Amino acid sequence: MSTDQSPAFGGFTDGNRMITIDYPIHWQAKADPSHPLSVEFHSPELKQTGLLVIASPVRIDRSLFASDAQVIEFLGKVLEGAGVESGEASRLLYYPSYAAKLKNGARSWATLHEDLLIVLECRSPEDREHIYRPLFDRMLTSFRIHRSKEGAQLRLLNDVARQLKEQLPASELQVLAGRIKLDQFE
Repeated sequence: MSTDQSPAFGGFTDGNRMITIDYPIHWQAKADPSHPLSVEFHSPELKQTGLLVIASPVRIDRSLFASDAQVIEFLGKVLEGAGVESGEASRLLYYPSYAAKLKNGARSWATLHEDLLIVLECRSPEDREHIYRPLFDRMLTSFRIHRSKEGAQLRLLNDVARQLKEQLPASELQVLAGRIKLDQFE
């Protein structure tokens, strides 16, 4: 029996403490230093087997969509670029999501929580899917997005700053350490 067939799980939290996920403790977790909300977990037994979590560096305001159906349609289009073989509206825990089987055989999910777009992709050889699918299901069940109070305040400040810039385009505007500076006013 391989260690992938009966693993112990540990937890991973990204450096910004925005996402958490459990993963087999003997797997390698490799965060992308250039993009702290992206991490890849892979089996030491089969390097081509793993789960990839990618958070978009671009923020997309969830309130721009009038309904969950519009969010799901958008998420489906996000995954189309990866080559969707089949897909459908889904739930990744309590996050409205779009689930797809990709042409390369991977299973993928796209979800949008507040302003954070995240894509998760599970891949394993087809002949080993019976081993890895329960591991991936366990990992996906543990996946959580955490939004801090500070993050909510920053989003609010950025929204106010954006509206001020629209109304006063000739003004000098900066968002600094929880404050908005507009010309000589803070």
